[in-house]
Amino acid sequence: MSFQVSGDEANIVAIGEGGERKRRCWPCQRNKVNNAEPKKLGWIQGVLIRCLLNIWGVMLFIRLSWVVGQAGIGFSSVIIILSTVVTVVTTLSMSAICTNGEVKGGGAYYLISRSLGPEFGGAIGIIFSLANAVAVGLYVVGFAETLTELLVRHDVPIPGLSEINHIRMFGFFTAILLLGIALIGLDWESKIQIVLLVVLVVALIDAVIGSFIPRSCDHTVTLQGFTHYRWGTFVENFSPDYHDNQNFFSVFSVFFPAATGILAGANISGNLKDPQTAIPKGTFTAIFISSAVYLVIAWMIGFTVVRFAPGTPTLYFDKIVETAATSSFQCSSGLDESSSNFTYCTSSFFDLGTVNGFMQNCTDCLSVPCDYQDGI
Repeated sequence: MSFQVSGDEANIVAIGEGGERKRRCWPCQRNKVNNAEPKKLGWIQGVLIRCLLNIWGVMLFIRLSWVVGQAGIGFSSVIIILSTVVTVVTTLSMSAICTNGEVKGGGAYYLISRSLGPEFGGAIGIIFSLANAVAVGLYVVGFAETLTELLVRHDVPIPGLSEINHIRMFGFFTAILLLGIALIGLDWESKIQIVLLVVLVVALIDAVIGSFIPRSCDHTVTLQGFTHYRWGTFVENFSPDYHDNQNFFSVFSVFFPAATGILAGANISGNLKDPQTAIPKGTFTAIFISSAVYLVIAWMIGFTVVRFAPGTPTLYFDKIVETAATSSFQCSSGLDESSSNFTYCTSSFFDLGTVNGFMQNCTDCLSVPCDYQDGI
């Protein structure tokens, strides 16, 4: 009797006397074949969470306040809505490809090559990979800058290096950590992404709740930008007030990368249980959730933070005295004590507020005397 082994069918074909063929199961080989199948992800873990983590990034915490300070609440909302429209149109095109046939592994390269050909797919795929690498660098540097600033602000001792070297050091170790996460496999990587999303959501909730916490009144004026919810602040911040040669389109170009990241789920199409359903469903849900959060945060900033603030009481009062005494320092508006209308001089000595990146100074707040708390 002789045996023939078929690996594809995971069985043994036994050839006995007279040429009779009998199939015998080979359990070990069959289990090996079954265990080789990669784990498949659903639309929430495979698409929604990935897209949210890629859409929400350094722009949300560092540059959204700058966008509101430059373009105002009204045009900031227009910028967010226009960015959403662009991503929705792109997702509609991607969904049409996904639902028009079987979706295999390859992500954006496969989707583009199936509609435009492998030449276009390969070229765009290379550019897309490089763009992702640049985006990782952007997020790492943003994280390292913020971490360095927080450590300095809270007097945490760090090695005797310059600030730029601190950023490089933290960025280097962060990139190594991200590389390790990418190498440990899809199963662990998807679990870590859930943890990162929880941290991100907690940070957003903390920012929203913090905007409602009343300011402490100690009869001091720190004037660092935060006014609590005030109608006067909203009116001042609603219209655009461009500075440093900015305009609507330049501000839009700064914000738009914050709306990208919609291909994060499609890029692992080979690891999805049902990519034809998961990719459109998860991507559209992520777009609408992230856009709603951007609008809420933008309006919250516009209601609670002034465009310009001096940062310290000493600097503020020194400049006011200098202006009153010499008139050499031009200031079109200041703190109107008679009407409690909190409008601020837009001169260069104001180094905090939305225009100057208030979100980077997350521990700063505007504490005004109790006499002014009932103003507009």
